[in-house]
Amino acid sequence: MLKLQKAVAALTASVITVGAAYALEGPFVPPDGKQLMVIGQDTISIDDYRNHVGVEPAGVTTYISLSDLGGLTNGVDNGGGPNNAGYLQQQYPNSIHAIAVYLVNQLGGVNSGAYDGQMDQLINTLKSWERPVLLRWGYEADGAWNGYDPGAYVQAFQKMSQKVEQAGADNIAMVWQVASYCGGTYGGRAFTDWYPGDQYVDWLAFSYFTPQDCNNSAIDSFMNFARSKNKPVMIAESASQRYDIQVGTYNSCGNRCAADQQKSSEQIWNEWFVNYFNYIDQHKDLIKVAAYINADWDSQSLWAPPYGMGYWGDTRVQESSLIRDNWISEITKANWLPASPTLFSTLALGSTTTGTDTDTSTDTGSSTQTDTDTDTGTDTGVTSEPIRIEVESTTISAPAETYRDGAASGGAGVAYIYQPGAGFEFNFSKPMKGLSIRYASMNSGTITVVTNSKTHKVPFNSTGSWTGNYQSIALDYQHASETTIRIQFESGDAAMNIDYVEVLPDAGDTSTATDTSTDTSTAVDPCIPEDIPDALVTYSNETKLGLSNGSISFDFDIAQWREGVQFSIDGGVTYSGTQTVSAYTIGDLAPGNYVTYARWENGECPTLLETVTIAEGERPADDTDLAFGLEADGTLYHKDGGHTGGFVYLCINGGCYSASKNGDRYEYQTGITSGSHNIEFKIQDNSVGQCIATAGGISPGKGIAESNCF
Repeated sequence: MLKLQKAVAALTASVITVGAAYALEGPFVPPDGKQLMVIGQDTISIDDYRNHVGVEPAGVTTYISLSDLGGLTNGVDNGGGPNNAGYLQQQYPNSIHAIAVYLVNQLGGVNSGAYDGQMDQLINTLKSWERPVLLRWGYEADGAWNGYDPGAYVQAFQKMSQKVEQAGADNIAMVWQVASYCGGTYGGRAFTDWYPGDQYVDWLAFSYFTPQDCNNSAIDSFMNFARSKNKPVMIAESASQRYDIQVGTYNSCGNRCAADQQKSSEQIWNEWFVNYFNYIDQHKDLIKVAAYINADWDSQSLWAPPYGMGYWGDTRVQESSLIRDNWISEITKANWLPASPTLFSTLALGSTTTGTDTDTSTDTGSSTQTDTDTDTGTDTGVTSEPIRIEVESTTISAPAETYRDGAASGGAGVAYIYQPGAGFEFNFSKPMKGLSIRYASMNSGTITVVTNSKTHKVPFNSTGSWTGNYQSIALDYQHASETTIRIQFESGDAAMNIDYVEVLPDAGDTSTATDTSTDTSTAVDPCIPEDIPDALVTYSNETKLGLSNGSISFDFDIAQWREGVQFSIDGGVTYSGTQTVSAYTIGDLAPGNYVTYARWENGECPTLLETVTIAEGERPADDTDLAFGLEADGTLYHKDGGHTGGFVYLCINGGCYSASKNGDRYEYQTGITSGSHNIEFKIQDNSVGQCIATAGGISPGKGIAESNCF
């Protein structure tokens, strides 16, 4: 039994004391005294957090819709930023997933069996990723904006829980989340009316945005309920809502109807973040995961003026150096488990013994570093000794800057190498035959090394931390004269901190240097820099709204020792067939974000190229010229294309309704005035048969200009 298997692990390890000792019942509970910080809630915001804060999140969160599984393995942006769980699975290999499934207007399809195929596909995909997944099924169940009928919701939750168990998907935990909104619940009912039952729920969760509006009464009520259930708790969504960290303001009105109040960074930290972390600490026996949304909400159309979905502000901690530094100081404390190669095993076992294994892994990393340095020194010592360059004394390009670490040589190094151009440069006046970089990073990826005018993409593996634990990578770069060496972050790279660089002068014995490079690079990555596939990526936007005729093209050279290359536009989840000519184009693409990858024909060296955004096509000057869409008042419509209309249906998110003729178009009033939806038009023509038109990602007030049924 899935629940029993998971519960046993937690019961045997996580004993919490609050007045009386008891054990939390649930899977993937961090060891006693440990918690996880998860970052969301779109791929751009998560990547920006990693690059600007410099901390690999222990978990990442994303959103998908059940009806079309949009955002599971493809890029989808419904106005709240791009979502692509497959991309995050590739880019954050040591982070857990917190995945929210949108079920608005889909409960009927779940309970009738119409979405059984999508549910099975979702479960099988997540199961194949072999990492802990906290699945927020129909998140914020009690929220008035979702409009979930309690009975239908409970039935849908129970059904998904049973499917997960029947599939043997032991890595999926079912999370029941409420909104804990001070404005109340849907229909004014008790939030417990949506509770599916203890045997179906693994984790309990709530949202934390503006609890001060009701003196914490909403979240306190939920926590009292959680204590009675003895299950682990997740803050599934949280952000310093109505604060703008970048400009330093706060607005007390939910839709920004009042004047902004000026706030210093210290005031913002003390007013929201201190209370946030204090609340987590107050309930640390239950709250084992917290998910923070680190986003510029105002820049995303769903949350932008005129604030129909409320005013959210800019909650990116990196936009204030004080808040960023305070945040880093807080989440790097011993109670927060970092992303690491051993995190999943730690959570699966739920014991502090596995936490000790993490330390052992760190020791192993140190040993690897020592072995690499020793081997390099032994081989190169035949001709000359390496010359150490303390990089804090080089020419540093912002935002890179010096940092202090007692474990670093000389007690310092260069950090914040996370934005294009950030890094350092120095000159080496002698001929050289190689160099090594001593670094620390929570990431695995590449860093750019430029020697004179030659650029190299250098792969590296995570050391498990940003400080304290360093490893070295050795490189065979030969130059016969003075060399300018620059190490910097460029597009597609991963952030790292660098302690020092050692340059190996060339005393005439180049064969030894070649042997050293081969041995070391193989230990780090089977793909040497010169063997990493690359391509020039270009794209064309949709030409007219609704045509989905965008394209992405790749121009590339096949290395002489390779036969072909493959390309991906969904973050490396799926690839094209092998391409052997110098250009390849993927067409018929809808507007959205596409994460492009390349790899060799045998699957080796998968490499991130860049993220491409295909824009919507030209919209008619007058929205009344749209053929198919959803009015701002919730009217779903399709223009009359001259069919005889034996039957006419308008559908939204899988639910189909008889349409009425109104002038030159068919209409149905859905009552839906927010969100993003999949719509469909079906009409019977007695002479030519049925015509079906579809459109995805349609929000109120939008539509498509052309339809195959008009």
